[in-house]
Amino acid sequence: ALGTIAFFPYHLFKKRLREQEIKKILVIRIDEIGDVLLTTPVLRALRKRFPGAKIHVLVKESTKILLQNNPNVDKIQICRKPWLKQGLDVSYYNQLIRELKKENYDVALELHPDARNIVLGFRAARCIVGHGFRGLGFLLDKATLSDPTQEHIIQLNLDVARLLGADSSGKLEIFYTKKDEQKAAGLLKGIKEKIICINPGAGRTTKLWSNERWAKVADALVEQGAYIVFTGSREEQDLIKGIQSGMKHKNKIRNLAGKTSLLELAALLKKCDLVLGTDSGTLHIARAVG
Repeated sequence: ALGTIAFFPYHLFKKRLREQEIKKILVIRIDEIGDVLLTTPVLRALRKRFPGAKIHVLVKESTKILLQNNPNVDKIQICRKPWLKQGLDVSYYNQLIRELKKENYDVALELHPDARNIVLGFRAARCIVGHGFRGLGFLLDKATLSDPTQEHIIQLNLDVARLLGADSSGKLEIFYTKKDEQKAAGLLKGIKEKIICINPGAGRTTKLWSNERWAKVADALVEQGAYIVFTGSREEQDLIKGIQSGMKHKNKIRNLAGKTSLLELAALLKKCDLVLGTDSGTLHIARAVG
């Protein structure tokens, strides 16, 4: 099916849009926590450039909470069978396209980039903009000339928004509530020392550091007067317990893995003096809260 789409010049029949005609926008971002947060500058740029437009974002179920309170998002669309890691379920893919087409999007932004995402946006919206360097770029109405090896991903994302005349700073954003703050305060209750968070988990094993080294770092920080808080998912409990078992100073640590939502985690990280970790969504959340 993708092959047929690739060789037929559908783009010759696309209606070109004037920027003043853009009233409804779809941003495609069906990947991980960090990727969604790294898209928030784009959402802010689009809101500023098109204040009267409706901005929808297509994400996975597990990351929708990151945009839950974002004032730059009018609707969160859910991709229930994301294909970037699981492979393409053609039946669901076509069903999703039919559902999105009902929204009558004027333009779709594809940021990953991925040929399957490009086809999705091409079929769901009247116009699509994005990066074309991984294939099917000829379907894009406007494409960036960005070099992915030379620019940070935030700027790569904003390069797509700039195709529509939208721009912003690279500041990441996450919006948590008072209730999230109260939950975070409860989890840190009683800690008087400087709080250092260690988030040792990662989405891929190639990103992990050794338990022994994390234990040495944590002990050294405790000896300098810090209190160590470990964060992570529920599935990373064993990883953290392995680190803690190798520590000498077990009286100044707290394991909070699996005990927070992503917004509660954001509120918790805001209260920490320092966050250490692997390349993971948690570090992007820490950056978003300063």
